[in-house]
Amino acid sequence: MDSNRKPPIMSRRNGLGFNMIVVVICGFIVIFGIYSYHDLHTRLRKGEEVAERLRQQHESVSAQLQVVYEHKSRLDNSLKQEKRSHLKTKSDLEAEKEILETKYQREKKELLDRITSINQDHNLLKGRHDDLTAEHEKLQQNLQELTDEQRKKDDQRAIETAQVKQEAENSVARLRDELANTKRQKEELEQQLDVLNKKLALGNLHQNEVGTQSVALD
Repeated sequence: MDSNRKPPIMSRRNGLGFNMIVVVICGFIVIFGIYSYHDLHTRLRKGEEVAERLRQQHESVSAQLQVVYEHKSRLDNSLKQEKRSHLKTKSDLEAEKEILETKYQREKKELLDRITSINQDHNLLKGRHDDLTAEHEKLQQNLQELTDEQRKKDDQRAIETAQVKQEAENSVARLRDELANTKRQKEELEQQLDVLNKKLALGNLHQNEVGTQSVALD
């Protein structure tokens, strides 16, 4: 009869061990599920935080890009206005330069014509002066010869000869004065021409500087 009782006890023990294994496995499954859920929840929360930071960064970058675009637009408009203003200034300067060049060229031509005329007059007067000088020297020579030959002639002839000498000297003196005046006028006109050339050179230098700035802006 003992041999008939032992098998049920062993069966209950085996069943209890199996149930314990099942309970332990279920416990592990539940714990793993809770841990997995907690880990998934943590990851989702972190993902949401990362997404929120990315959204904020995107909004910040968008705002910065908008500011940069507006600033670029203002700079473009300012550059266009500056370029239009520079083109107008350049056009005005070119027109003014053309007017000044025309005026200076006209005045230069007038001065050159006057200098040419004065040179002609100077050459004419110089020729007359040379002729009168030669004539005066000849008269002096003749006078000396006459004086040597006719030293003893009457006072009337001596007076007439002295008068001729005086007139010749007066004529030479007048011509020398005219020659000096002509030379002085020539020097003054040459100085005026030099001043006019310097003004024209200064105007050309100013126009070249404006042209260089225009090329740099273009």
